[in-house]
Amino acid sequence: MNDIKEIDILDKSTLALSNLFNDSVTLHDEKMLPNNKTGIDGMLSINATNLPFIILKRPTIGTISKRVKDIGFPSKTLNSPLFIVDYASNELIHFFR
Repeated sequence: MNDIKEIDILDKSTLALSNLFNDSVTLHDEKMLPNNKTGIDGMLSINATNLPFIILKRPTIGTISKRVKDIGFPSKTLNSPLFIVDYASNELIHFFR
């Protein structure tokens, strides 16, 4: 079984977003804080808008809900996070809507 890694998910997503937004995507994949207490994996800048992102492999509604609760969104200092996932089931797509 070929197990996709988070960096592969991020690379594919960045390429897709760059194509969609005409190369106006900048990736800052370093952790936001040295101890990463925020739970955010990095920041994406799309058309000068900074979006925190979280990378998840094989996400479920439960894992996403837990991450949002742990992070404490909505936040006054950060935009809502962009979830970058390797696969989204129909149920998960409906949940995000």
